Amino acid sequence: MFKFPDTINKLRKSISNSGFDGFLVTNDYNRRYISGFSGSAGYLLLTKEDSFLVTDFRYIEQASIEAPGFEIIRMNHHIKWFTDLVRRLNCKSIGFESDDLTVNSFTKIKEEILLGKLQITLEPTT
Repeated sequence: MFKFPDTINKLRKSISNSGFDGFLVTNDYNRRYISGFSGSAGYLLLTKEDSFLVTDFRYIEQASIEAPGFEIIRMNHHIKWFTDLVRRLNCKSIGFESDDLTVNSFTKIKEEILLGKLQITLEPTT
């Protein structure tokens, strides 16, 4: 049974109201609050219909137990998972936590977007 449906539904409504196709959660506290996942490494990508938890190999089993209702994706390359996933979902606009995403991570995401020749807009939120 999914533990946090109200939180997810509120986020999906915000995603829809903002005009985003998805939202990237990078903050550890927010990731745990939204998904229930307590591991120290991971990201959430939420869309209007789907919920993804991306983490490294150490936490795959833990993530599947703690975050039911999320599709668990194993992170093999630090940021490449992002472009692979948004391409698969055909996302064009992604909101992100501007107070948490480091400049370094933001730059790496932008580089992957350029390398993948994707038409994605990253929109900072607070």
